[in-house]
Amino acid sequence: MTSEIIIYHDLPFRYAEYEKVRARDLYLNPDCKPICRRTAVADVFRRYEIEKEKLRNVFAKHQGRVCFTSDLWVARPTTMGYLCLTASFIDDDWRLNNKVLAFCVARCPHTGGELASTIIECLKDWGLEKKVFSFTLDNATNNDSMLRILKGQLQMMSGSGLLCDGKFMHVRCCAHILNLIVKDGLELAKNLLHDIRESVRYVKASPQRIQSFAACVERVRPRITGGAGLSLDVSTRWNSTYDMLVRALKFRAAFESMASFDTHYKTLPSAADWDRGAKICSL
Repeated sequence: MTSEIIIYHDLPFRYAEYEKVRARDLYLNPDCKPICRRTAVADVFRRYEIEKEKLRNVFAKHQGRVCFTSDLWVARPTTMGYLCLTASFIDDDWRLNNKVLAFCVARCPHTGGELASTIIECLKDWGLEKKVFSFTLDNATNNDSMLRILKGQLQMMSGSGLLCDGKFMHVRCCAHILNLIVKDGLELAKNLLHDIRESVRYVKASPQRIQSFAACVERVRPRITGGAGLSLDVSTRWNSTYDMLVRALKFRAAFESMASFDTHYKTLPSAADWDRGAKICSL
């Protein structure tokens, strides 16, 4: 039961050692023997192996093809690369199923060959190397080379039978394509948004400035509606620029108030900047 609670509620393994948890268990059953976090880890892993075998059996009986999605990213604190592989398929009851097959460390270097090798190992582990229909990936160069290598290896496997000789195996990620299109458009408006972006960055640069800006917000409160605070955009998410503009426009009066006494604040957007920001939001 403890392992189920940890998995279902995404709790830390030390949950098994919480004093009140043990007190509750002993209250419900005086003969209950408390477990340590190591036992909790072993129980969770054992349950994972049981569920993995069940899913293996589902794939073994599945007569159709399976679509895959793969993503790779690097964790900044550790600089470790991680690869996630997801399988999507329609079962006999015509229900769409999405299952995470692997969440593993990606060996360096992150070349197409290394990524293809990692994915092939995963496909073989699940017995899916002969049921591949497509791979949805972003537009990274190493993904292109990875898929060429992967396609060749799958074609060499006896009975793999890639549909249409693998012509439709590579599916470009629509969200990533949309992201690139919008980023190109925003690049044209980069200079137009400079002062708004720098104003948000200035406020969020230190706790003192955030506190000072909060005082400005209180000073002009009747002219501000809504509760969401400032948000700085990031290059990997185009919609974050929209969020930044919407929130900054809401606090226009607060920025103007801060500029009246903060001599270090040099990037107050002009009226034209605010108007352009509002027009970009309306697109």
